[in-house]
Amino acid sequence: MSLKKRFLCALLGVFLVLGGICCAMFDFSKRDYQFPAIAAQVAPVSGLQPSLFEQPSGYLNQSLLELAMQLCRSPRRGLLRLGFTGDDYQRYSKTQLFPGFYIAAKTTVVNGEETAIVVVVMSGTTTLGHWVSDVNVLKSDYLGYKVHRGFMEYADSVYSALVKYLNTRTDLPENRKLLLTGHSAGGAAANLLAARLDEEQTIAKKEDIYAYTFACPNVLFGTKSDATAYNNIFNVFNTLDIVPYVPSGFSDGENSWRKFGLLLSFSSGNELDPHSHAVYLRYVQFAQFTDEEPSFSLGFGVNWLKERLNAARRGS
Repeated sequence: MSLKKRFLCALLGVFLVLGGICCAMFDFSKRDYQFPAIAAQVAPVSGLQPSLFEQPSGYLNQSLLELAMQLCRSPRRGLLRLGFTGDDYQRYSKTQLFPGFYIAAKTTVVNGEETAIVVVVMSGTTTLGHWVSDVNVLKSDYLGYKVHRGFMEYADSVYSALVKYLNTRTDLPENRKLLLTGHSAGGAAANLLAARLDEEQTIAKKEDIYAYTFACPNVLFGTKSDATAYNNIFNVFNTLDIVPYVPSGFSDGENSWRKFGLLLSFSSGNELDPHSHAVYLRYVQFAQFTDEEPSFSLGFGVNWLKERLNAARRGS
C-alpha cells in the first residue's frame, strides 16, 4: 500500500472512531421505539436449561448463542429470567476506565453430575473514559502473544473479580461450566478472558468454557493459526459494523490484528446503527461460519459512511 493510501486510511479511521464515540454516547440500542424495523424478534429464554451445557464447548450451540446475546443486551433481566436470584449474582459497577460486568453462579445437574453454572457478562463502552482504554492499542504480552493493552487490562480486572467471587462461593461444587459473553468492548474482554482460562484450565477445563462474543474488536496481533487454536470461542460480527474491523491495517508478515477463536458473520440491513444490541439480537440466529476475517480498507470505510448517511436520510 502506498504512503498516500496509508495516510488516507489512517485519516478515515480517526473519523470513524470519532463517529463510533458519538454512536456509543447516544445509545441507539436502548431506543428501539425509534427503529421499529429492527425490534428484536428472538424469544427470551426462561429458566436455565442444563441441556445447553451437555455438549463440549467446541460445538456451536445456537440456543446458547442467542441466550448469550440476550444477556449482553440486558444482563440483570436476563439473569433473573434464567432463575438467578439476588444471592446468585454480583454486579460490578463501571469504573473510570472500564465498563461494568456481572458474575453469577448456581448449582444444577448436567449429564447426571452436580455442576456449577458460572455466567460472566461484560458490558461495552459507555463513557469517554472507557474510550481512552479502547484506543490504547499499544501491544502487551499475554499468554505468549501480543494483544491490545486497553482490552487486556479490562479482561484482567474481570479475571481478578471472578477468582475472588468463586473463592467466596463455597456452596458451589468444584465441577464448573462457564459462559462468558460480551458486546463490543465487553466482547473484547470476554475474548481475552476466555483465552486465558483456556490456557490455565484452573477454574474450568477448556471443554467446559463456553465463550460467545458480539461485535468484538480485534484484540490479538498474531497469525490465523494462533487465533483458531481457541475453538471454543465464537465471535459473531455484523459485516456492516465498523467495530469488529478495528484496530486494523497493520501487519507484520503473517501477523495482523485478529480475535482469539472462530468467526461467525452476518449482514444486516442498512440500519443507522449496525453496531447496536438490537441489530445483533435480531440477526444472530442467521450468523454463519466464515473464513473471511474483518479487514478494514479505504473502500469499506467510504461505503460504510455512505450507508450510514443513507440510513440517516431514511430515518431508519
